[in-house]
Amino acid sequence: MSGQAWNDNGFLEADDSAAQVRELLRTDPTSKAWLFLPRHETDALDQAATHLGIDALAIEDILGEREPMKLDWIDSTLVAVLRWVSFDVTTGELTALPVSVLAGPRAVIVLTDEEHCRELADVLRKRGPAILSDGIPAALHAVVDTVVDAITAVLLVMEDAVDKLSETLFDDRPLIKAEQLYAFRVRRALAHLRRVTTPMRDIAAGLANAAGRAAARHNTDDPEPTDDAERLLGLRSVREFSDVADHAEHAGQNADGLRDVISSMYETNLALADVHLNTVMKKLTGWAAIIAVPTLITGFMGMNVPYPGFQSEVGFLIAFVVMITAVLTLFVTLRRRDWI
Repeated sequence: MSGQAWNDNGFLEADDSAAQVRELLRTDPTSKAWLFLPRHETDALDQAATHLGIDALAIEDILGEREPMKLDWIDSTLVAVLRWVSFDVTTGELTALPVSVLAGPRAVIVLTDEEHCRELADVLRKRGPAILSDGIPAALHAVVDTVVDAITAVLLVMEDAVDKLSETLFDDRPLIKAEQLYAFRVRRALAHLRRVTTPMRDIAAGLANAAGRAAARHNTDDPEPTDDAERLLGLRSVREFSDVADHAEHAGQNADGLRDVISSMYETNLALADVHLNTVMKKLTGWAAIIAVPTLITGFMGMNVPYPGFQSEVGFLIAFVVMITAVLTLFVTLRRRDWI
């Protein structure tokens, strides 16, 4: 568990523990904070929510393991369920772990596994000046931006994996069984990734639109925010959330494009396998035709009835010359037609 609290005078002294940050939020009504909690720390989440006045329904909404990705508002609390993706290039397996976010006027609370808690906490500490300047929107932007960056990084790794598989096809040979299995796992991982990038586009676009509405309303005769989204995101987060939405859109397009590439690769691999099979069958047919000629002649000579040249050296020489001539003629003809 980790967190950090601040007010108008700067960051408050704390030991970075969630308990200490919660205490600062309780004792200083002007303070704000970000908190990272492991998903199993439900008691700590309940205590933090009590201090911050976060609706119990919002908490229930993010604790389900299979909760779909979404962006929602419950009273004045933003509820977002994201996915942190990682890709194992060795096995071709994609992992998508839930990252649940609660953002209110005084705090951003993130629930995820401990490893990602530490990574996200490091990101927010590095963005301390921006958080002091812009407050909760900057902390929320840091979390969403980091999750989108993880998707982009996974796409780059998957592109390299697909490129290596594609290079095999340029060797003019179909994929071997191990390569086919790996390609299937990458294709399955891409299908899984698209189930992340598609809702991520909507989430990022929803945040950008809310920030845009707040900025647009500020320039009108009635600058007061009309909903909780505008009130929470404020005026100075338009560019940041628009940038995240743009990155999420590009990530979704890249995932779609990569899926098309690997589908084309599958089709090309099947076509190469068919061509390879046809080539093998053509060569086998050509050699079978060549072997059939001496078989026919020797079979004729093996009859147990007299024929011209029967049981004579002349008959043997004639049959041998005819056999060699027919074989060579057929061989040259098939060779010219690239059948053997």
